[in-house]
Amino acid sequence: MGTFLAKERINKSNKSNKIPPSSSSTDIDKEKFRYIEGRRFNNFQTSKYVLPNDDEECDRLHMQHFLMRYAWQGNFASPVEQILTGVDSKVLDVGCGAGSWSFEMATIYPNAKIIGVDISPVQPSGIKPKNFTFFQADITDGLPFADETFDFVFQRFLVGSIPKEKWFSVIKELTRMLKPGGYLELVEFDVLAESLGPTSYIFSNAYIKDEIKNIHGGIAEGKLGLAYNDDMMRLYENVKVLLAPFMQVSHKEYDQMVKTTKEEWLERNSYTRFIRVHARKI
Repeated sequence: MGTFLAKERINKSNKSNKIPPSSSSTDIDKEKFRYIEGRRFNNFQTSKYVLPNDDEECDRLHMQHFLMRYAWQGNFASPVEQILTGVDSKVLDVGCGAGSWSFEMATIYPNAKIIGVDISPVQPSGIKPKNFTFFQADITDGLPFADETFDFVFQRFLVGSIPKEKWFSVIKELTRMLKPGGYLELVEFDVLAESLGPTSYIFSNAYIKDEIKNIHGGIAEGKLGLAYNDDMMRLYENVKVLLAPFMQVSHKEYDQMVKTTKEEWLERNSYTRFIRVHARKI
């Protein structure tokens, strides 16, 4: 197990000792969104996040969460069960998206205070657990929390949202907010899937200019394979308005390519490599 050492600290005088006031998840500033052919995207010029943030994409993210939980047989790898069941433990979910992981963790561990951070406030407010709080922020700009605030920091699937040159500063920021003895856990994936067909390969390359698990999207994997296949195809469908022009194909051609890709994944048992790592801060 690796160890993260915070060798450089952000001046504590610039950080509050308390968690700052929450942003309201229902107070959505329309100027922060843009619409392309009926799909809603965030409108932050500095953001690298290319997926929509509308209801359809949130539904896919919820399904993706349950798929990941089933594949890994749990919501985390870090040995934090005792921490989470203790009194006044604090958990940070960076890039919480639709809030699936945060909401479930808040429900399972009612004594823990779960903080979700994302660039867009798209979490459902009607079912929000009382011990969950949302903050609208971009991890690449730093987060407004004091040093050594959290017992557990979790970040999943931001490989396509954080520029390569900013990963070092992001890891340093995550470590800064972690208490000594606390755990940091990162979950990411290889953007180029394996065992692809010719059409599937085009899609994977369009995105490109320790504990490892291969999740297959083929019939041979049964229900998990079919669910992952569906998740991947919905992902491709949700970025059509942006990816089709980049690939220089019409929407009709794009839809046919998604159909062909689905068949190729099923036949070839194509898969994506997921990596999950965790480390304790000392």
